[in-house]
Amino acid sequence: TVLPALALIASDVLLANVPGAAAKSMVSLKHLEVRVAMAPLLTGQIKVQRVKLVDPVIELEVLADGRNNWTFEAGEGNTATVPPPGTGTTGTGEPESAVSRPPVALDNFSIQNGTLIYRDGKAGTVEKVENINANVAAASLAGPFESDGGLKVRGIPLAYDVNVGEIIHGRTVPFNLKLGVQPASATVQMTGTVVGLADEPKIKGKIKGEGKSLAGLIQSAGPAAPASLPGPLGQAFSFEGAVSATAKGGGIKNLNVRLGNTQATGDVKVTLEKGMNVAVGLTAKRIDLDTWLSLPPVSAAGPAKPEGASPKAPSPGPGAKPGPAGAAQVPVAPFAIPKNVIGSLAFSAEAITYRNGVIRDAVLNVDLANGEATISQLSGQFPGGSELAVFGFVTETQGKPRFEGELQSSVNDLHGNLSWLGQDLKGIQPDRLRKVTLATRVVAVPEQVQLTGLDLQFDSSRLTGGVAVAMTKRPSFGADITLDRLNLDAYLPKEPAKPAPAAKKKDGAPAASAPGGAKEKTKPENPFAGLEWLGQVDANLKARIKTVVYKGSKIK
Repeated sequence: TVLPALALIASDVLLANVPGAAAKSMVSLKHLEVRVAMAPLLTGQIKVQRVKLVDPVIELEVLADGRNNWTFEAGEGNTATVPPPGTGTTGTGEPESAVSRPPVALDNFSIQNGTLIYRDGKAGTVEKVENINANVAAASLAGPFESDGGLKVRGIPLAYDVNVGEIIHGRTVPFNLKLGVQPASATVQMTGTVVGLADEPKIKGKIKGEGKSLAGLIQSAGPAAPASLPGPLGQAFSFEGAVSATAKGGGIKNLNVRLGNTQATGDVKVTLEKGMNVAVGLTAKRIDLDTWLSLPPVSAAGPAKPEGASPKAPSPGPGAKPGPAGAAQVPVAPFAIPKNVIGSLAFSAEAITYRNGVIRDAVLNVDLANGEATISQLSGQFPGGSELAVFGFVTETQGKPRFEGELQSSVNDLHGNLSWLGQDLKGIQPDRLRKVTLATRVVAVPEQVQLTGLDLQFDSSRLTGGVAVAMTKRPSFGADITLDRLNLDAYLPKEPAKPAPAAKKKDGAPAASAPGGAKEKTKPENPFAGLEWLGQVDANLKARIKTVVYKGSKIK
């Protein structure tokens, strides 16, 4: 229409894609509406009152041969090149920047239920942004711009508010972006500039974010997120740092991260040239493990309730098998390690407090590649000069994690360490259970832990062999071990001193011990009382002890 106002309305609009692209159309629109005000045109101004896109789908693609579908070449027979705005000349020889253009203002540009797809034929990756609902306003084509709305990225619903300043000299533009993750009450704000618009854009600025619950942010990712997460992730979090990014990657320097009362600093680096490669390095001063362990797990519906506040379990349907008493029937997402991501994590903590003790110099180094996590170092200095080191591989087997690696430990004072962990060592002589070394190969899945090649040395004894423990409702274990020497006299409590004989009266009769002369009856002790725990477990034990010392005698 032309009168009373200029308007263009079209349905089912398609824009063809380049040859060889994955999708037939680069752009498809269910409905397009453009309205331009008539009166400003009489004064040489273009005022776009409204642009409305309904169900737009935009396909951006980099083909395997390096071509992209958003660079439009001149038609056949036309080899003329068009210089960027402001850099060419007019037909009169005057610089293009000296020629005034009609100003263009955009009052309302709206997108309803849009989808943006980016395909990288070289890397074989596809990124999709959907449910785009946005409103845009611009004072001119060179800015400033304002926009707000919502979208969904990798299943995470986001709300955004962005302000972009006027483009400076055609190559630099300031911006302020704020993102909110709606279900998790988390926000991220980024301020900075985009430079090099004419050749290779680069973002420089600062980023900061915060949220009420890190677990809530993770679980907002949708069905792929775990149904239950460790309690420490339910704490409030925040982060800030200096960010820089290009089309090839980016990173965050001087990163400061807070989770609850724990703070860490470090850097993050991301490269995108040959797939996604993420490297994270963090260092924490102190972690209060006692507080972390006291926090209940966080389920998708919220933190676990304390004991005594559990709701009544629903009645099972026909044919349903009863589960363990008190167990919540929560669906568990299968364990998976991303195969298209390469990454590394280097984490260290100067001190970790646990049971009024301090674990120092804790280090965790993990590398991720081809769907496998390699733990190259997991170590720490425990109280009493003890050391622990673990290295191995974590893989996915039938939707469950599987660890295979080696464990080494050296303990200078096991007696003191066991007391620190709350074990009662009453009766064991203080010079026993001091120096201990352990080396073993470990294979662990959620249902079972196997120790093979076990080599345990304590005091003057050495134990070798293998042990398997099943993590079932009724615990069970199997062991095939050999102990070269065991001095039981050094570990058994000393026999109490025999009581003195009862005093006698002068006439030789024994002193009365109970009223009325009745003798006090004592219930005989059950010699097998200490073996009651054997009724709670199943076991298959094969043990060889070459020499046992008991009451000074050697048993071979």
